[in-house]
Amino acid sequence: MTWRFPATRCGGCLGAVVACLAGLAVAGCYLVSAVNSARQPKAAGLTRQQIALATHIARHEIAKQGSHIRIAVAQLHPGIVRWSNTGHTCNSGTLLRVTMIGSFPHTMVTPTPGGDSTVHAEVVEANPRTGQECSIGVQTGRVKPPKGATRLVSIDQP
Repeated sequence: MTWRFPATRCGGCLGAVVACLAGLAVAGCYLVSAVNSARQPKAAGLTRQQIALATHIARHEIAKQGSHIRIAVAQLHPGIVRWSNTGHTCNSGTLLRVTMIGSFPHTMVTPTPGGDSTVHAEVVEANPRTGQECSIGVQTGRVKPPKGATRLVSIDQP
């Protein structure tokens, strides 16, 4: 496609403006991409301490709920928890998310119309430095482990 502009007294100005706008558009796209990628959960990359904390959290929840876990995974992601359902907030800007998928026979939720009330996963948000739990939620329906999460091993042992 060829763009043709009428000749004006500022013949070179229009070309400069178009080049400038194109440069800003490319820079803007790169900036948005960088910001969005920074908000994505950090793939793997958990430290040994964070894996130990996540494993402790999973074991604690299994013992507390009498759950049968098929798989437990953990990952870091940006965020804070201001309104906690555990009594503790997480304000560091980074959260450790532990997702446990399996059977939770003692956990019940109200079904949505046409939905399933069977809990298939529990998700815990915690402080990645201390392991302090800030939020605990559940998922119903079909649940898959989050992409890029680190699989936790030996969680079914006390």
